[in-house]
Amino acid sequence: MIASNDFAQSTIPLIHNMFQIHSIFIFCETKPKHKEWIKNWEKIEDVFTSIGSICEMLEQDIQQYHLDFPTIYVTNVEMIRIDPSFLCTQLLKEIFVEMKFDVKSKKEFIQFCRQKQRVDNTIIDELEHNYSMHTPIWWYTRDCCLSDIINQAFRLQSFYTIIKMRFFIQDLYKQIEKLYKPSSEKLTLYRSQGLTHAHFEQFRMMQGGLFSFNSFLSASIDENVALRDADRSRHDSDLIGIIFQINIDSTSLISTPYASLDTENYHSDAKEEFLFTMHTIFRVGEMKQLEDRLWRIELSLTSNDDEDVKRISEYIRQATQGSTGWDRLGRLLLIMGHFNKAEEVFQMLIQNSAKNDVKGLGYRYHQMRLVKKNTNFYKKAIIFYNKAIMMYQSCTHLNFSDFATIHNDIGSLHQCTEEYAKALQSYQTALDIENKSNSINYSNLAIIYGNIAEVNKTMKQYSTALQYYQIILKIHKKCIPLNFQKLSATYRKIAEMYYSMEEYVQALKSFQTMLNIQQNYLPQNYIDTADIESNISQMYESMGEHSKATEHYENALMYCQTLLESHKEDVANLAIIYYNIASIHKNKKDYFKAIEFYRKTIEILKKFPHVTKPDLAVTCDNIGQMYENIYEYKTALFAYRNAMQIEQQASSPNPTQVQLYQKHYIEGLAKGNDTFTMSIHYPRNFFSFNYFFFCWD
Repeated sequence: MIASNDFAQSTIPLIHNMFQIHSIFIFCETKPKHKEWIKNWEKIEDVFTSIGSICEMLEQDIQQYHLDFPTIYVTNVEMIRIDPSFLCTQLLKEIFVEMKFDVKSKKEFIQFCRQKQRVDNTIIDELEHNYSMHTPIWWYTRDCCLSDIINQAFRLQSFYTIIKMRFFIQDLYKQIEKLYKPSSEKLTLYRSQGLTHAHFEQFRMMQGGLFSFNSFLSASIDENVALRDADRSRHDSDLIGIIFQINIDSTSLISTPYASLDTENYHSDAKEEFLFTMHTIFRVGEMKQLEDRLWRIELSLTSNDDEDVKRISEYIRQATQGSTGWDRLGRLLLIMGHFNKAEEVFQMLIQNSAKNDVKGLGYRYHQMRLVKKNTNFYKKAIIFYNKAIMMYQSCTHLNFSDFATIHNDIGSLHQCTEEYAKALQSYQTALDIENKSNSINYSNLAIIYGNIAEVNKTMKQYSTALQYYQIILKIHKKCIPLNFQKLSATYRKIAEMYYSMEEYVQALKSFQTMLNIQQNYLPQNYIDTADIESNISQMYESMGEHSKATEHYENALMYCQTLLESHKEDVANLAIIYYNIASIHKNKKDYFKAIEFYRKTIEILKKFPHVTKPDLAVTCDNIGQMYENIYEYKTALFAYRNAMQIEQQASSPNPTQVQLYQKHYIEGLAKGNDTFTMSIHYPRNFFSFNYFFFCWD
């Protein structure tokens, strides 16, 4: 924000704490005599007397803003806890290094840049006609937003942008690789960063672990530059200024190339800078506090001999299979749920496959079957499944896992058509084949066990399903690196089975383990944490421990409200939590509190029609019961009539529910005194939904 001195003095006290405002610049034609007042407001940068000086400071602020908000991944040596996005970025890096790009990919890159309003058309024309006259690093360091677009795409996992920019990303990587020269002596570089308090606490817990920036990384020999930028991060009270001291051992064969920018930089006056390729992995070393909210953290560049890095690479190879980089990319997109993009990739591969590549075609038809199945096009899935079978049957060198996968897929199709006995038979065959393999694929094994468990769950054979989920848990615990998202999902399944069997104590233990994983081993996610807290509360409620149930619902409420501050549309979980809190107060006979939270639920359901849970009619009926319990019969009757009306106007009304609401209405009439009930005068719009809410306000 830029404001005049007089305007700022009167306005800043009113707007300073708004999260939308990052920095404030005071503009005056002449320096004011008294500017001590600005020291009270940390977002004010300074008082400026020229537009040019403001622009220079703005450029620095924008650069610092981008530095302060990269996605960061941290893993631990002992438990190898890894964010799935960490693996995806590493895989993307491997894929782009292997892939061969043609003239078409360059044209797509240029066309994509033209669609980005942030890139000047003149520069795009230069890119198109004069690209080869300069190096990729020259283009990357030029002030034309290319570096911002690429690094933002990696931070946000924007696969569309990454694929469109693939030509330039690979070109940039290969130039860094070409320029890389191992240092003859130890090299120390510096990089500034602003970390949130939560990210910083992660670092403090993970000393000795692995760490990665999720973008191309620049660093400087000049420590003073990093110190100055880290100090600027402290202007934001939510950030801690960090100086990363990057130590590169000259005696080790490093895992990631880097290059000096002295001769390649667009800015010829920029010296002593280095550029690392995307997803460079470091090991976290010593941490030292320099001042309040200012720390130095040592990072060591990992070597090719690092056992943890080797394990990560091996895990990625097992998770994504395919004969080409494109196959692996398609598989990655499928795993991440980007089904349309996965379909694009596999359709392109099928069209360009040689007819005698039966195994490759079989694999790609199989992946297309998964795309169609996951998008609920079961008939098309069967067509691709049959094509895959034809290819596999003509292939003489299929291994055990291939045959196991085929039978697992047959079971999956039977499951979709509710032929559960046939599904179990196919899954068991797949299981038997996989177990006979000399090198068991434990990832496939977990999938098969999971499918068997799901069928038993659908058939309400909860104890049998539980046994299979516990087997899956043992498999996931043995895998290195541990996939904590899979562990958390398995604990949820186990908890659900215990809950279905009314073993609430055991269900509670599983949900508490989930909460521990979410808070300590996975990236901050308010939706998931709120959901787990809500489930824990539900367990306590089922056990009759209302106070503990309330405590955890309030925790869930806190996480949802925090989420809503930045994502106003994420209200579905909040509505469920409000409803559940109201139900707890209802059971405790604290009717006024119950009314408060039922009303909050109804406000969300009324404002956001796409939110369908909890049911609006049921909520209106419940609030009617609360008003009846505090002898507010007139309001109770309003609620019951609205519940009836909502249910009757539903796309598929439930006659049983309508009868229940009518029963409650009649009982409410009977409980009120005859004079009151007989003399009620309903206005013409009494039965309208809006009138109901108007009466309450």
